[in-house]
Amino acid sequence: MSYKTIIRKYRKAISAGGIIFVILIVLGCTASNLATETESSEKVYVPKVKTALVVAGLSREISTTGEVQAAKSATLTAETRSDVKNVLVKVGDEVRAGQTLIQLSSDSVVSTRSTAGAAFVNAQNSLTQTQISSEQSIESAQVALETAEINLANTLAQNSALKKQAEEALNSSKLSSGLSSASAQTTLDNAIRSAFPTAQNAVSECDQILGVSATYKNSNDDFEHFLGALKSASKPLAESAISTALNALNAPAEDYSATLVLLRAAEDATAKTLDVLNYSTTGTTFTQATLNSDISTINTQLSAVRTAISTLRSAQAALESAQQNSNGTSQTILSAEANYNATLSQLSANEKSVRQSVESARAALESAQKSAELTRTSARASLDAVAGTLSQAQISQSKLTIRAPFFGKITSIEVEPGDQITAGGTLIRLEDSAQLKIVAQLSATEVRKISVGDEVKIAKSSLDKISSISPSADPITKKYAVEIYHKNPYLQPGEFVKLRFQIGEANAVDSRIFLPINAINILGYGSFVWKIQDGKAVKQEVQLGEIEGEFVEILSGLNLEEEVVVEGGRILDIGQDELAVEIAG
Repeated sequence: MSYKTIIRKYRKAISAGGIIFVILIVLGCTASNLATETESSEKVYVPKVKTALVVAGLSREISTTGEVQAAKSATLTAETRSDVKNVLVKVGDEVRAGQTLIQLSSDSVVSTRSTAGAAFVNAQNSLTQTQISSEQSIESAQVALETAEINLANTLAQNSALKKQAEEALNSSKLSSGLSSASAQTTLDNAIRSAFPTAQNAVSECDQILGVSATYKNSNDDFEHFLGALKSASKPLAESAISTALNALNAPAEDYSATLVLLRAAEDATAKTLDVLNYSTTGTTFTQATLNSDISTINTQLSAVRTAISTLRSAQAALESAQQNSNGTSQTILSAEANYNATLSQLSANEKSVRQSVESARAALESAQKSAELTRTSARASLDAVAGTLSQAQISQSKLTIRAPFFGKITSIEVEPGDQITAGGTLIRLEDSAQLKIVAQLSATEVRKISVGDEVKIAKSSLDKISSISPSADPITKKYAVEIYHKNPYLQPGEFVKLRFQIGEANAVDSRIFLPINAINILGYGSFVWKIQDGKAVKQEVQLGEIEGEFVEILSGLNLEEEVVVEGGRILDIGQDELAVEIAG
C-alpha cells in the first residue's frame, strides 16, 4: 500500500485525534494559570533586614593593609668621597655583626691621618721640651735664691768683721789723739791722694753698668732694658749722678774741700746705681747671677768711697784738732767716733741691700714657677687639641672599612671594585628577617583612636600588639606610620597583609550612642531610623551628632537596648510608618 493511500485512509481519524489533543492542552494550561494566580494572590513579599541593639559607647574596626618588613635593616653609605677597593660579600650572603663587607680607599683620609699623626708627635715633643725648659728655669731661679741667701750670710759675717775693725779704728784714733800737726797733715795728704783712685774706680764701675760716658756707651746694649725695670725713675737719676761724678773727676782735687766734693759725687753715683740694680729684672742676657755680682761690686765700691770719705774727714778733723792746742784730743776722738758711726751706717745699708736681693730672688723663683705652670698647661692644651684631631682622623680612616652592624643577610650591593663613590653614596643593604615588623599608614583621625599596646588582628587568625606609632605624619602622604613587631614563619619581607585595628569598646565609660551611617535615613524634614517594635519596622525620628568614621552619634530619639535596623533599612518604603520585615539571623 502506498504512503498516499495510507494518509487518505486515516485522515479523518488523525484529524479527530488532533482536535482532542489540542483541547486537552488548552484545558491544562488554563488550569495551571488559575493555580498560579491563586498562589500569587496568597503570598506577600516581606523585606529581610539586619538589626542590632542600641548600646553605649563605640566599638568598631579600622581595616587597612600593612607591609611586612624586616624589623632590623640597614643601608650602609660612604662617609667620604672614596674608591671601592674590594667587595667581600655577595647578595644573599648571611653575615655576622662586625664582619667586613666592603673595603674603601681615600687618599685624602690617609693624608689627613698622616698629617694629624705628625702633628701629634710634634705636640708631644713640644710638651716634653716645655717641661724641660720650665724645670731649667725653675732650677736657675732656685740657684739664684740660694746664691742670694749665701751672699746674705757672707755679708752678715763680713759686716761683723768690719764692725770690729771700725771699733779698733776708733780705739786707735783715741790713742793717736796726741799726734802732731805735721803728722796730721801728712795723714790728710795721704787721704786726699788715695781718694781720687777710689772715686775713679767706683764711678768707672757704675759707668760700665749704665753706659753713660762715650767709653762705655754701648757696653750694656744687651741688657739695658732690664736695668731699673721695676722703678723706671731710678735709672735717669743714676745716669745724672754718674755724669756729675765724671765731671768732678776731670777737675783737680788737691785740697780737702775739692776731694770731699769728688768723693761725695762718687758716693751719690754709686748709691743711685745700687738703687737701679735693686730695681732691675733678669733675663737670658742679664741673669740673676750677673745681677747679684753687679750688686756685690757696687756695694764694695760704695763702701770704699764711704770709707775714703770717713778717712778724709777723720784726717781733716785730726789736723784741725792738732792745730787747736786747747782741745786737740777732743776733736780727734769726735772724728773717730763719726767715722765709726758712718761705718756702722754703711754696714746696715749693705745688709739691707743684700736682704732685698734675697727677696727679689725669692719673688723671681715664684714667678718662674707660675710661668712654668702656665707654659706647661698651654702645651698640654695644644696636645689635647691635636690628639682630638688625630682621633677624628683615625675614626675617618676606620670608616673606610664597611662592617655589618648586625647579623643579617645581604639584600643588595650597589658598587663594584674600582667604582668611585661620593659622600653619602649607597654601598650595600642588609636586613635581619628573624624578627618582622608590619607597617601600616593611618590618618590623623584614625591614629588618635589607638595607642601603643593595643591589639591588632593580622590576616585571618593572627593577633599582636601595636609596637610604636610615629609622632609625626609623612610630609607627602600626611599619614602616620604604625608598627607591629610580629613573628610569623609564613610571612616574608615585602608581603602585604590585612590589618584590623579595634577602636573603642561597647558599654565602656562613654555613654554616647552610635549607629552605622547606613542605618540612618535622611529626609527633607529630618532623619529617622527603623526601630523594631512588635516584630515590625517602625519609623523613629532621631537627632544626629558627630560623625566618627563610619558611625554617627545619636543625640536623641533612641534608648539603650532598643532594636534598630542597621542593614537593609534603605530599601524599605519610606512612605509607610511601619512595615513587616524579616530579621536575618
